[in-house]
Amino acid sequence: MRVGIVITTRNGIDFTKSCVNSVVCSFPYDLIIVDDGSTDGTPEWAESVGARVFKDLDEPSLGGRWNVGIKEAFALGADVALVCNNDIIFSPLTIDAVTRRMDEVLRNDERIAVVTAHNLRGRMSTRKIRGLDELTWEPSESDGPDFSCFLISKKAYEEVGPVSEEYVPCYFEDNDYHIKMALAGYRAISTTGAPYYHYGSVTQNSIVGGVCTGPQFEHNRDLFETKYGFNTTSEEYKDIINAAKEGTT
Repeated sequence: MRVGIVITTRNGIDFTKSCVNSVVCSFPYDLIIVDDGSTDGTPEWAESVGARVFKDLDEPSLGGRWNVGIKEAFALGADVALVCNNDIIFSPLTIDAVTRRMDEVLRNDERIAVVTAHNLRGRMSTRKIRGLDELTWEPSESDGPDFSCFLISKKAYEEVGPVSEEYVPCYFEDNDYHIKMALAGYRAISTTGAPYYHYGSVTQNSIVGGVCTGPQFEHNRDLFETKYGFNTTSEEYKDIINAAKEGTT
């Protein structure tokens, strides 16, 4: 298994450095940075540590930038792409755990497109996360994915298709892809065997009014509801996700 590690960035270079420096992976991997106009030296630093860097993109949506990174990972020969925010810290277990789980998925032909890691912010410090090289609990899985750190297989991405680029600049692209996967008969799962730490909303809170303003958020919410005919908290949404889980989509 070859892994493409895709990190999306917009300034926050100290967070990006912490994220990259926490990477521990026993599989061959490529590091891909997809930057959204950083002015703090992020692209230059990423290039200096050997990352494949995309910058100055004419791509206004987070979903579009995810697609850029994912497609590059597969072009470089990856079997799976790990897509994450720059404001996370991996434990030494995280990347291997999600990769091994996806290897099982592919070998057993399970209808799982995405495996996500398990955020322990509020329950474990960043220092402990960095040193967590052995689990102290029995791993479990749930159908509640966290798209701040998700692994997708090339096989599933080619079948389901790319992430929607309609949601500018961000928000609801993850809900949209979750539904898109489910309609194709795929599940998205989270495993507690892959702990990590997500600071949360660092980029959103980095400028006054946020990267995605209130009106933009509302537009994206309405776009999702118009597109599918229901919202993200509706029973219809849950029914589609459950149908994929039960194999009845």
